[in-house]
Amino acid sequence: MSDARWLSLSAILAVLGCSSGDCDLVDDLRLFAGDSAIDCGTAATDEQRVDVDECARSAFEAGSAFLARYEAMGTDSKVVRAAAMNTAGVLKLFLWDSSPCGGGACDPVTDQQTCEEPSLVQESREDLLLPFDCKTFGLTQRVCG
Repeated sequence: MSDARWLSLSAILAVLGCSSGDCDLVDDLRLFAGDSAIDCGTAATDEQRVDVDECARSAFEAGSAFLARYEAMGTDSKVVRAAAMNTAGVLKLFLWDSSPCGGGACDPVTDQQTCEEPSLVQESREDLLLPFDCKTFGLTQRVCG
């Protein structure tokens, strides 16, 4: 296979593939947002959420690539919602589930969808999943798992 064809195939696999077999969310976010994206951290509590929201809002307003994660417990598994924006200004929402079939009987998965015409939610509230509103959403795509 020629070098050019190999590079094209590698690029396609990088876009279509996932980070690894264990669906490492941070790897998937970095794959989309880029290595230079601002990491706003992970919010596991309401106090942490304020700081993560503020960082994500600031990066969004500045047009800077970023990633932000929000942990929660589902009914029977851990879930993490995340937002990531790349240098082209595309905002995607991610959902990582540690066991989508429940109780640890299956491997984690990561899904993503594009946030079309995103806007900021100006206040941090516990009932909001992310600090962004989307006019519409792109199709949900499985990126890992």
